[in-house]
Amino acid sequence: MASFGGINDGSFMPKRGQEKRMEMSSIAGAKAISKLNINERTKRAMLAEAVEDRIFEIMDELEAVINRNDGVLEGDEKEEAVELAKQTKALQVQYDDLVNGRPSHLLNLGNDKKGE
Repeated sequence: MASFGGINDGSFMPKRGQEKRMEMSSIAGAKAISKLNINERTKRAMLAEAVEDRIFEIMDELEAVINRNDGVLEGDEKEEAVELAKQTKALQVQYDDLVNGRPSHLLNLGNDKKGE
């Protein structure tokens, strides 16, 4: 059984922590990003924004799962919460790669079409 104490009293604020984490990652990567050409910077910024939006959508879904069970998760709800958390973590890694100038498979998604 997983329990998320503090949800209803306002002390459970994952979105706030997520915003701070993304802000710090962006600040840390600013120097590396400034060295890239304008096209790559633009593409990275657009992709990072889309990833950020998706992270917050998933966090809303996770919050809904937690709230409908008063913070106590069992069975299917626990599995759903774990899956949402895994998705969020994977997106966080992609976001960090994008805003820090590291290679990202998201940058190549549109370039995978051969012969078109």
